[in-house]
Amino acid sequence: MKLSDSDNFIIGELKNETDGEIIIGYPISIRLAPNVMGTTSVSTTKMMPFSKNNLVAIMKPKIVAMSKPNEKIIGYYTNFVEKYGKIYDELLEDDILGLKAQEGELPEDEENDNVEDNVVSFKLPTSNNSVH
Repeated sequence: MKLSDSDNFIIGELKNETDGEIIIGYPISIRLAPNVMGTTSVSTTKMMPFSKNNLVAIMKPKIVAMSKPNEKIIGYYTNFVEKYGKIYDELLEDDILGLKAQEGELPEDEENDNVEDNVVSFKLPTSNNSVH
């Protein structure tokens, strides 16, 4: 969707709709910007990093346009949320709030969980790509 007060696009899962608002699950903000190299930079970030249950209400008067994204974008979005959503949220929260876990220490709710040795790392809070 495109909002009236931003150049960004929003992608997320439509959870609910009322007369005045729509509820989006795990909304991601996508910004496209031309750069000096003649390509387009693409940056993405979570729309509201600290939303409870990753749900965000968007007022309908703020929406300029909406459409269903193509299958390729849906695949990238779904893959990100499923594989990295929880890790991204925890790292973002720790980074923004200045909380740094001791090396080797796990959050309380994960102490007894089975944890795989392979962990993916990535920079927060945005990612950048070039589109040719």
